[in-house]
Amino acid sequence: DRLRLVIDERARLARDLHDELAQGFASLGFLVDALETDLAAGARSGTELLGNVRVVLDHTRAGARRAIWDLRAPGAEGLSVREAVEAALEQPAIGAALSLAIRGTPPPRAPALARELPLVVREAVTNAVTHGRARHVDVELTFAEDGLELVVRDDGEGPAGESVQEAGLGVVGMRERVGRLGGRVTLGRGDER
Repeated sequence: DRLRLVIDERARLARDLHDELAQGFASLGFLVDALETDLAAGARSGTELLGNVRVVLDHTRAGARRAIWDLRAPGAEGLSVREAVEAALEQPAIGAALSLAIRGTPPPRAPALARELPLVVREAVTNAVTHGRARHVDVELTFAEDGLELVVRDDGEGPAGESVQEAGLGVVGMRERVGRLGGRVTLGRGDER
């Protein structure tokens, strides 16, 4: 049905804009805040922070170009699932140390997975840092014959005064992406998952 195709495409565009641009701008905001704090305190770490600003700007620009390219030729990147996940975590998560463990063997050719999974991983990490104020985030990705499991753990405190199940745009996008791959998203604090 044509209307369903239009609605699905609009939802995909909204996810892409959120994942590629809004996250980049949020990271830039964190960096600028940190730079202002350091400059106000007379700290001399501004050069390092400005270097991080440049990295985030470059990454956000590349993400915008990817989103535009995907509109013209979906799946044109040609990365494996592993490469795509690793590339998604190259952008610094401001204020957090990251670790990535990949177990098992990803499917050799899975363009939908290579496109969607990295965006889910990056959104989960961004949410942990932004809303949970995490300082360290562990990403574990396990591939098995019957599917995969992604676990993102952090040392953050979770969103203040919010239920973990409350869905912002990022969580909505994660659920849509994972749902299209045949999976589900479970959120929780500590042992709530």
